[in-house]
Amino acid sequence: MSGFSGILNLEDSPIDGQLLHRMAESLFFRGPDGERAWSSGEIGLAHAALRTADEPASLLQPLTLDGQVWIAADARLDGRSALARELASHSSSALGQTSDAALILHAYLAWGEECLAHCIGDFAFAIWDARARKLFCARDRFGVKPFFFAKLGQTLIFSNTIQALRLHPAVSDRLDDQAIGDFLLFGSSHHLDRTAFADIRRLPGAHLLVAQEGSIHVRRYWSLPIDDEIGLPKAADYIDRFRSLLTEAVKDRMGSGNTGILMSGGLDSTSVAAAAGRHSDCASRSLHAFTVYCHGETPDPEYKFASLAAESLRLPISFHSPEPYMLFERWDQREIVGPEPSAEPLSASTCDWLRAVASHGRVALTGLGGDPAMLASASHAISSLLSPRFPSLLWRAGRYWRERGKLPNVGLRSELKRRMAAEKAEPSPLPAWLRPDLASKLDLEGRWRAYYQHATQSGHPLRPEAYDLLVSPQWPPLFESYDAGFTGIALEVRHPFFDLRLLRFLLSLPPIPWCVDKEILRAAMQGWLPDSVRLRPKTPLADSFLIRKMQDFLSREETLKPHPLLSRYVDTGKLQFRQSMSDDFGVWTNLVPLCLNRWLFSARIGQ
Repeated sequence: MSGFSGILNLEDSPIDGQLLHRMAESLFFRGPDGERAWSSGEIGLAHAALRTADEPASLLQPLTLDGQVWIAADARLDGRSALARELASHSSSALGQTSDAALILHAYLAWGEECLAHCIGDFAFAIWDARARKLFCARDRFGVKPFFFAKLGQTLIFSNTIQALRLHPAVSDRLDDQAIGDFLLFGSSHHLDRTAFADIRRLPGAHLLVAQEGSIHVRRYWSLPIDDEIGLPKAADYIDRFRSLLTEAVKDRMGSGNTGILMSGGLDSTSVAAAAGRHSDCASRSLHAFTVYCHGETPDPEYKFASLAAESLRLPISFHSPEPYMLFERWDQREIVGPEPSAEPLSASTCDWLRAVASHGRVALTGLGGDPAMLASASHAISSLLSPRFPSLLWRAGRYWRERGKLPNVGLRSELKRRMAAEKAEPSPLPAWLRPDLASKLDLEGRWRAYYQHATQSGHPLRPEAYDLLVSPQWPPLFESYDAGFTGIALEVRHPFFDLRLLRFLLSLPPIPWCVDKEILRAAMQGWLPDSVRLRPKTPLADSFLIRKMQDFLSREETLKPHPLLSRYVDTGKLQFRQSMSDDFGVWTNLVPLCLNRWLFSARIGQ
């Protein structure tokens, strides 16, 4: 998880070398394996390296292949060998052992901006092309790697780390009202081009930025495709294809050293662990599972299932409990607070857990993305009863019955009940403490209703709800919450289910039977995971952990000490904590303004 920053003067004047040096130094916590800065006239690039793969030390960044085109990147590519084969006819260099950043640079030299059509994986990068006097920047398709920028007069500064941009004296503490309004409603900004700071913008996932001839242009370069349904001859073919793609996704993300698995007892993360353990090159590396669980008033089932999976896979496992932590513990520390507001009052627990993972190795894998990627909607099954697809659906259900001895349970009865209830239900009102003038100016009520109604937008013929969830604005903030720029920990967290090759396959599966109760995953894990884990039901949380923490917090701290800026967004006189402690949603709703208030103090905003 390398760090990079840069400065471009759009009027062709020399950059501030001292500022570039300070920006480079600020990245050290992200990359302790080598820090370097390069500048030439109006452009400067800085980079701090965190090495997670075997590559020559001579490939430290900023990197050039010809002295004319330079790159600074935080990049991890999928399908390196396939990309190298594509590039073979364009380059005389041996590409097998080169770094991912160098491969991107080779691709740019071969195809220009169209290189993005050939590069898949997780990346954020900046390329300076001195031949065209052009800065070309991009962020990966799903927004796994962050990219921020600010235009300050005739100067463009950019980085994958907000703190580096805030070193510029012209970057103010002025907050972005839209981003803060979204945070108060949703826990993160759903405007993916905004940050908490009015002067700093975020480059959304699947977007590129070009600065040339004094102007800056941002545009989308990719959208998640809607592919046709895959038809394979036999059920075993689907299972074999899925196993191959999952194994490849995990292999491409493991790096060359020790790897941690952020493993709950759920099916997604344990399947990632199983695939990692079967990777043929794994003998020289150490895998270790890390699990978060709560004791609670009743036993946490995740502890049991994670233990069973680890024992079967012969994985050492470490457990971490957030229960000893108090809300807002250690929020005076930078890595706990983060560069933007966080709706996670137990972030000290999360940071300690990730620090333990980082002590084992520099790479960790998650199971994020499995739930939406394999979601089978009962509403779509109901719609299919009246569609031209019904005969094929009926045939697949019959084949499933012949092979499995049962019909797939798509939950039609539950879905019909849900629809009837939804027709009568009204969205929850906006929180009473939200300032009406702010809500009116930003149309927060309209945004709240649209979010609550969960209307499908994609028109995906097979899995509209799954597709919409995968392109939801919830993912980039979640990915960024694992990033070193947020945690302060030099750990690269990777997400195999967001491998584009695997994801497109899953979205093209016949939903019945393969996405009913994650049938494709349960079938593929036969022989890889114990049946006790492979066939486990999805279970709710054992008890309301957050409510108990809130009760404990309020028993010690009855009054709110508001930050001077809080009143711009919150009517503190209408915060009613005790009346909202009967359910998790009510507790979370009233915790969010407390999180904002604590962040304003801890980040020293306006001081």
